[in-house]
Amino acid sequence: VCPVASIAAAGSSQCSPCEGGWVPSAGQGGCRFCEAGTFAEPGSETCSVCKLGSYSSKASRTCGQCPAGTFHAGGAKCETCSAGTFSIAGSANCSACSAGRMSKQGSSQCSECRGGWVPSADHG
Repeated sequence: VCPVASIAAAGSSQCSPCEGGWVPSAGQGGCRFCEAGTFAEPGSETCSVCKLGSYSSKASRTCGQCPAGTFHAGGAKCETCSAGTFSIAGSANCSACSAGRMSKQGSSQCSECRGGWVPSADHG
């Protein structure tokens, strides 16, 4: 019998730790993968939730930072910022453009409206 956070290959008595992205399967022996939005380093006993502003796919050993123009406030993937908002890389939410500025969907910054123009409902 292998210690916690390890597994023996079929037909082998040698134990090795669960790989990164995998943790011990409760009551079943063996290892199970971490769900999207969580991660585990090699030998971990539990999956950890990615911090806000980062994401992971299933069976990940680390979380990646959401790119600029997106955000992550929970769940398994980064979401795109809507028009009239922006974000820098690793954001947990999108920020609204200030008065007289606009952005398209998925923007990393807002730009100034041209003289005589005002932001529209489609672009902030």
